Amino acid sequence: MRDVERRSSARRWHGSAPPTRRRFLALTAGDVFAAVGGCLTDPSSGGPPYEIHEIDDGPVYRPGLQATGERAYFAALVTTEEGIDAFDLDRLPRAADREFLESVDFATELLGVIQVSGVPSTYGYRVPDVSLSDVNLTVIAVLEGDTPATADAVISTLLVRVTRTSGSTPDRISVELDVDGDHEIFSG
Repeated sequence: MRDVERRSSARRWHGSAPPTRRRFLALTAGDVFAAVGGCLTDPSSGGPPYEIHEIDDGPVYRPGLQATGERAYFAALVTTEEGIDAFDLDRLPRAADREFLESVDFATELLGVIQVSGVPSTYGYRVPDVSLSDVNLTVIAVLEGDTPATADAVISTLLVRVTRTSGSTPDRISVELDVDGDHEIFSG
């Protein structure tokens, strides 16, 4: 797990329990989103607002990657509340991980799941762009970080919660990912 604060890291709330997403959105205004880590982001393409959350604790998505050894890639699009059942909620290391999953409003949002195995736990995601069409969610991401002191390897899972901009629901996710100087393209 990382303590480095970035858009994909867990939100930190002091005092009372963290506010719900709806309460948080109601209490903040547009420009504040860019300043608070983990909040909605408008992609550079003019695409839909999105929010990202990262989990580095093994195989948390049952149809996804299950082994941490070799480098492998996986992507899936979750469009219904029943799709959350594919997550192993007992394996999620933090309450914030479960909260992020359980707070997806599938009436207005969808969830992209991106996994990469065989990467150091010191790596983190940066998502410069997300676009959405009637048939496809496209995520442009970079996985980068410091060289680890030990040879650890994890399954790094990126969750991308996207606000739907139309009534249609795409049925595919495409990912363009830069990691360790390689440009990988994969879909699900």
